[in-house]
Formats: sequence, C-alpha cells, structure tokens
Amino acid sequence: TGIAPLRSIIRGRQSPMCPVHLLYGCRRLKQDYLFGDEWPNVEKFNVHVHGSRDQAEKVHVGDILRREGKLVR
Repeated sequence: TGIAPLRSIIRGRQSPMCPVHLLYGCRRLKQDYLFGDEWPNVEKFNVHVHGSRDQAEKVHVGDILRREGKLVR
C-alpha cells in the first residue's frame, strides 16, 4: 500500500484525456512527502498535499477531500 503503486501507474500511462488529482496526506512534508520532486513533471497531474503536523491545526486527507470535493467524480 502507499504511494509507490500509484507512482507506477502514473509513470506508465500515456497522455491522459483528463486531469488526475492526488490527495496526499502525511505527517511532515519535509520527511514524508515521497516522490514529491517527481509530481510537478507529470502531465495533467495535480497534487493536493498537506502535512498534518506541519501547522498548529491538523489537516488530514478528509479535510482536503471536503475542500476539493468538486474534483472527485
């Protein structure tokens, strides 16, 4: 489980018809944001990422999903 299997799928796909959005949560971005340097180079791929322990108020993937819910079909 985790981000590695998704990374393989993303790297292996051909030019997508529509944008793909990844809602990524981890404890601390500097320590736990795996493959973060690769995502900006992927065509039609958007990462919405938060480190739950990087600010005073914790932010989790569920919070991101509620905020960005219009992106989910």
